[in-house]
Amino acid sequence: MKKIGIMQPYFLPYIGYFQLIAMVDEFVIYDNIEFSKASWIRRNRMLQNGKGVYFTLPVKKDSDFLDVDQRYLIDDFKQKGDKLLRKIEANYKKAPHFETFFPIVEKIISYRDFNLFNYILYSVETIKEYLEIQTPIKVFSKIGKEINQLKAQDKVIGVCKALHATHYINSAGGKELYNAEDFAKEQIKLIFYKTEAITYSQFGEEFVPLLSILDVCMFNSREQIKTFLKEYKIISPTMKAYSFNKSNVQQIQEHLWRVDQDFKPALHTYVDIDAYAQKIADSAVRLEFFVEDKLIGLMASYYNPEKQFLFITNFSIESKYRGHGMDLIIGLLHYLGNQNSTVSPEIEVVAKDFSKVLFDDLKGAKIPISSVRTEVRNANQKLIAFYKKLGFFELKKELQSTYLIKQI
Repeated sequence: MKKIGIMQPYFLPYIGYFQLIAMVDEFVIYDNIEFSKASWIRRNRMLQNGKGVYFTLPVKKDSDFLDVDQRYLIDDFKQKGDKLLRKIEANYKKAPHFETFFPIVEKIISYRDFNLFNYILYSVETIKEYLEIQTPIKVFSKIGKEINQLKAQDKVIGVCKALHATHYINSAGGKELYNAEDFAKEQIKLIFYKTEAITYSQFGEEFVPLLSILDVCMFNSREQIKTFLKEYKIISPTMKAYSFNKSNVQQIQEHLWRVDQDFKPALHTYVDIDAYAQKIADSAVRLEFFVEDKLIGLMASYYNPEKQFLFITNFSIESKYRGHGMDLIIGLLHYLGNQNSTVSPEIEVVAKDFSKVLFDDLKGAKIPISSVRTEVRNANQKLIAFYKKLGFFELKKELQSTYLIKQI
């Protein structure tokens, strides 16, 4: 699996830009795209007297048809850069992390390559290094000359194919620009992300959102920013609707009766389905799949806080819909088994949501689960084999059931 992100060059952009860099395996930055004075390429916003104000890189006057890599900062930019530094210092000198981050800003502003693209690329690389993001950055024009001739979506697909990507991730603002089916034809999965509402203290005043990354870095430690980098939602055009703990007793009952004969032996022969549904609704953590208002898939589990194991009491998807949710549930089980493994963006988001439901006060990145366990009737050898394929081992075997465990 290989995830790719592509963006225009923006000067000290908002944190969502760096979220994308952090979540992909390779990040591509456009260099030979047309420069626009009205874009965010050379400007952003910082905090001043409780409000967001613009700061701008002064660019030499030139043809409006030149690309970013053909434009240059003004000749006396050193003077203008010093003025910008003084403005940033005046606005943030009392910020809690000013002493740590202002030298990084000085390093960026004082860069002496006045080519606009090179200057912005240096700023992005410098912030990336400060935040300890390991993702390599590739310059678009160096990927392949033939890709430069493509337009719009075809250009993006061309980059993905050249870099052997399996996933292309783009900001949710670009959903209208791309067609998931066109990407799928090239064996590329199209994914969108949306930055969560990130807030933090700005001198104790009313929070001003969506400012430059420099504002984030002035008010937050590097470790805190690393948690911000993970605060986004993944939106997949092909991903079926899932939820946690939204189903009611009646929906669970109806689902369990529809899958009754899929269990070996039939579920109703060894449990009271209606009472079982009530227990699941009252106590279990439930990962659910819906088609409209119909519950078609359910993984119900209980957490033992003393021994830190998750017990899966039910795992069922109606046969007609097994392609809609099985992969996601299997991926979640794999992720719980090895939280350092590389997983798709969808699985990672489901795992994050699952952990938030399971642990209201979860602190740290690792989910505190030492093992995943389940019980399967001995008559259902097919399901036992399925769990073993996922890495489960026999914990004990009784007359009617086999208990399986997957250590984490």
